[in-house]
Amino acid sequence: MDGENQWHCPKCDHKVDAEKGLRFHTLPYFLTLHLKRFDYDVTTWRRIKLNNFVSFPTTLDMSPYISQEEGLHSADGNVPPIYELLSIMIHSGGAMGGH
Repeated sequence: MDGENQWHCPKCDHKVDAEKGLRFHTLPYFLTLHLKRFDYDVTTWRRIKLNNFVSFPTTLDMSPYISQEEGLHSADGNVPPIYELLSIMIHSGGAMGGH
């Protein structure tokens, strides 16, 4: 966020350049990700299913998404930041229903 879209910092009371992002303080033993594959078409006023091709890596390294300030914490104290792909569920049907 920069230029006209700068973020207002409450500490220094000025507009500053910033980056939006997400960092995890804890990671679960099993990580489940859900992709939003539906949208709303305002020209037709209908829900639509997004059929874009999506590829899935067989391993996912979460190290870049771990908060560096806190370090990695987990409930059992020993969760590795690398996940292996176990399964994929693909919706069969349209935007109004399916399995």
